[in-house]
Amino acid sequence: MNENKFSKKKSEKSKLSKYFLDMPYLELFGNREIRIEGCKGVLSYDEFLIRINTSGIIICLKGRGLSLKSLSPTCLVIEGYITAIEFDS
Repeated sequence: MNENKFSKKKSEKSKLSKYFLDMPYLELFGNREIRIEGCKGVLSYDEFLIRINTSGIIICLKGRGLSLKSLSPTCLVIEGYITAIEFDS
């Protein structure tokens, strides 16, 4: 009976893992820096608002003095004074 519980939990975990594979990963360091993995591009950019395209979600960062610290094909790091993070579909 314990094996059945274990395999059921393992199956549920596998389904969740597949769901989260398509989601962006955000790492926030206080309100001064954010790292976003899974980005597909920057839609708009100025020192007060940055909009990032990810898999099905647009992430909007609002703040002051926002700047792209680093950018790669799938990851970016933004620094500045972050006051809001919004998610649009």
